[in-house]
Amino acid sequence: MKCNSCSNKIDHDILYSCNQCDNSFCEIHFNTHTHQPNSAFNISNTSKIDFRSVANSIFNNYTNNPNITKNRNKYYETYLRQNPKVLTTGKETLDLLLGITLIAWVFGFQPLLLGTQQWPYILVLTLIISPAFILHELAHKYAAIAYGRYARFALDKQMAQFTFLAGLIGLPIAGPGATMILGKSSVKETGIFSIVGPLTNFGLSLLSFILLIIFPNSNIIPGVGQSLNWIFILSIFINSVLAIFNLLPFGPLDGKKVLTWNKFVWISGIFINIPFLLFSYTVLF
Repeated sequence: MKCNSCSNKIDHDILYSCNQCDNSFCEIHFNTHTHQPNSAFNISNTSKIDFRSVANSIFNNYTNNPNITKNRNKYYETYLRQNPKVLTTGKETLDLLLGITLIAWVFGFQPLLLGTQQWPYILVLTLIISPAFILHELAHKYAAIAYGRYARFALDKQMAQFTFLAGLIGLPIAGPGATMILGKSSVKETGIFSIVGPLTNFGLSLLSFILLIIFPNSNIIPGVGQSLNWIFILSIFINSVLAIFNLLPFGPLDGKKVLTWNKFVWISGIFINIPFLLFSYTVLF
């Protein structure tokens, strides 16, 4: 955490919080702090906070409690800043895997039930959706962490239940969760955190298009009944749909936050994905 007297670039594991003004100071600067009229900053009137110990404790016991206290957010955000490569607890990994499972369920259950598709097709579809979904969410997460925020993907119970029911009745709608970002962010920062997700999908579409050019002809894959070219085109379609859908300026979608920040970036994000969508749609359908 930051000392009120040190450079903003310095993080401390242990700070002393003043009980009078609530500001925090490191071991070097705690005795330079005074209150009017010229009262010395007495260490007996402070609360010593070992942020690493508290953060580790919260890290190990973290749940999706919507009533998280302000200090709990601060400690957990501190942990993430100190450990930027951590995929939080196994809870986030589990949430991502459950999210993928629910999405595969939405697009695979009805085709299997009706006999219009077989397991190999569902497997290929899942292999395409997994990076499209996971890398999109992790792009949000690590962009936020780069700005010193706490971020993690979390399943939303209500949305997860809705996604499950959507797959049950054959409704192609899936949104089992989202990347939660804690800490105060500016409009620009929020826009940046949001645009990186659709840009990641654009990058995957571009990669699939390049692979399609490199491998212009391919044989039919046994069991799937489609060629490698078809898989690349399906990847372009799925990623371009995800990018454009998330850029719609409604509700909690990325588009609303990007549009609020920068209209040009929002329009550009949509337009760079439209050619991929049109190309893949005309080939597939």
